[in-house]
Amino acid sequence: MTAVPEHSRGELIGRRIMQLVGLLWLGMLITPVEELTHGAGAASVIGLAGVAAFLAIYVWAWFRRFAQADQNLDRLRQWAPFGALLSLSTAVSLGFGPDWYPFFIFAAVGATVTLPIWAAVSCVAGTTAVASVVGVAQHTPLQGIGLSALTISSVGAGVLMVSYVLGTARELRVTHAELARLAVANERLRFARDLHDLLGHSLSLIALKADLVEQLRSRARISLPEAGMAAWWNGRRKGPGREAGSDPAVAE
Repeated sequence: MTAVPEHSRGELIGRRIMQLVGLLWLGMLITPVEELTHGAGAASVIGLAGVAAFLAIYVWAWFRRFAQADQNLDRLRQWAPFGALLSLSTAVSLGFGPDWYPFFIFAAVGATVTLPIWAAVSCVAGTTAVASVVGVAQHTPLQGIGLSALTISSVGAGVLMVSYVLGTARELRVTHAELARLAVANERLRFARDLHDLLGHSLSLIALKADLVEQLRSRARISLPEAGMAAWWNGRRKGPGREAGSDPAVAE
């Protein structure tokens, strides 16, 4: 498996900007949360608990998506955040009124950052439909329902495009790393092939010379040790102070 290369500087900057944007979007929830803090009773406590759970899930999904490149999540961790965000959005909107519709925007965003593209598109459309049904159930004016549907679908589509661009950049980096690895492997293979040919040529040459020596020895009818002794004796006879043919034994 090819390791994922490090982020480029531009991609890191883009991820940090998206993380900051995700935090700024939370400002849309200030008004409904402020109403809960001024209220009293069990409903306000339950509402605040739901908001806390909603924010925890959203921040986890958002920062995980734009903090790292590896998004190999299992099916449970892909679908659970969106399911929880959509359920909480529906509950607080039905319980506290139209001011809580912005929660559907964050539910749609949660789908875009945890699910594959084909599933995210369907979930954004489904979230828009659920928000419209909740608006109709609460007798919200059609203009408000249409504006909410347009906002949810637009924000979801925008985040989905950014996620797609970052995913494509990651795939390109992985492809470049794989091409570099294959280039190194091909170069090593070529070097090994050349080395194999060189060694084969050298061994063939050694075998040829050994065969030639064997043929020369057979023609001379003398063994290699005998040939060595003869060469050594001839060297002594031709040593310093001795002329060729001046064998002491012959002189006597």
